[in-house]
Amino acid sequence: MLPAIGPMGKRHAICHHGAMPSSPTSDTGRLVLASGSAARAAVLDSLGIAFDPHPAAVDERAIRDRLHAAGVTAAPIALALAEAKAQAVRPLVGARWLLAADQLAEVGTGPGRCILDKPVSLAAAVDQLTALAGTSHRLINGILLVAPDGREWRGVDRHRIVMTAFSRHQAAAYVRDFRPLECVGAYRIEDRAGLIERVEHLDGGGESGVMGLPATLFERLARRAGLWSLLS
Repeated sequence: MLPAIGPMGKRHAICHHGAMPSSPTSDTGRLVLASGSAARAAVLDSLGIAFDPHPAAVDERAIRDRLHAAGVTAAPIALALAEAKAQAVRPLVGARWLLAADQLAEVGTGPGRCILDKPVSLAAAVDQLTALAGTSHRLINGILLVAPDGREWRGVDRHRIVMTAFSRHQAAAYVRDFRPLECVGAYRIEDRAGLIERVEHLDGGGESGVMGLPATLFERLARRAGLWSLLS
């Protein structure tokens, strides 16, 4: 059985909120990433962006469970989790540009769709990964960019992942070698382990979105905010 949150409820509309571009100045310091994720850090590094990582102390499962119980679907939950991370970190870093993100994995369609939890142990990771073999699921990213003055820009990025028909033995070997306990689905695309047959980027993004920080969406929001020219 997959560790999961139960059947999803009705869909909620997603709104992308923004404002007129601001005029950020250098005295706000470097971008703050409200995450301790090595994968998200690697995406920003690949873009040549200097940043300060600051993990957010947030009870993600409690927020996710509460929203699911209210009938909220995956994309709004991902955005709400990104917002919670930003709210947790902002008082600690002051008036600086802040980037927060969250990724959810969704399995199934219709009323029976489920959101996967991160595996709590190596054994749970093997179970979760084995259950995904030969099937497809969706990864949903919600990202939030916050200006020093508190204005926000947000967006959603989605991917469909088709897994190869690997065996439980192969799943166990992968988990033993790579220990993907921080990942929903119990795998990382960057490990190149032969678990993924193909990836469909539903919103035109790329592999960085599968890693948890969609570079294309981040750039789009940063340009709207007037931040991109300061980063590149």
